[in-house]
Amino acid sequence: MNMTGWLEYFTEGFGAQMRAVQITAEHVMRKDVILARARKNGLKDRPVALLGYPLSAGKATVAECEEDLKMNRRTLQRDLKLLAEKGLVSEIRTGPTDFTKYYQPLP
Repeated sequence: MNMTGWLEYFTEGFGAQMRAVQITAEHVMRKDVILARARKNGLKDRPVALLGYPLSAGKATVAECEEDLKMNRRTLQRDLKLLAEKGLVSEIRTGPTDFTKYYQPLP
């Protein structure tokens, strides 16, 4: 009984799953390192929690953060400005019609 085809299929699938696990683990570790560095730099819990949002999502708008984090818009804007000044996020663009600002974490 020749099982070569099945073994190749199994090992390719297993390899793909292991690569996905590795990418997820690297992302989680990177996020933890950045958040720890932010706490070490003296940021309070609220800005650190806000920083976690674009780290998880890849990018964020004030409106998205306001909805998901249940925070006041003006407070979010101040905290995002603080995070940008500290070099933890950057404003990547402003929307063409509604002036929505998009933020992403810096590497």
